[in-house]
Amino acid sequence: MGRKMDTRNKEIDEKMRARMEKVDEKMDVEAKKNEIEEIKKPMKVRKTIVGRNMVRMEEKVKEIEKSMKERVEDRIKTIEDRMKIIEDRIENRMKTFEKIIKNAATTGSCDVTSASRTIQPPINDGQTPWSSYKIQSEAAATANS
Repeated sequence: MGRKMDTRNKEIDEKMRARMEKVDEKMDVEAKKNEIEEIKKPMKVRKTIVGRNMVRMEEKVKEIEKSMKERVEDRIKTIEDRMKIIEDRIENRMKTFEKIIKNAATTGSCDVTSASRTIQPPINDGQTPWSSYKIQSEAAATANS
């Protein structure tokens, strides 16, 4: 009976060891899962930060695009205003030239001083950019002097 007991004790010991090994394996697996989760946490935080930064960058790009569009539109408006001034100058000079020719045809004299060449300065309606208004006013003043 002593041998049977020893054999029985050995069997029980082996079963206990096998179960303990399984428990240890499960604990190792759980520990590994926990380690992985701990590694994932900072990655999730970084992912969130990167996402926020991307949103901020997209907003900044939209702001820059809007600003550039406004600057280009203002520049186009200024160029169009300058072109209008030049067109007005040409038109006034053409009228002046026509008056000189008409006067020369009727009187036989080319009196350049008798022709009118007054350019009206623009009206500041608040819609035209200040830089364009200033350029137009200066051009009119120069042409009238």
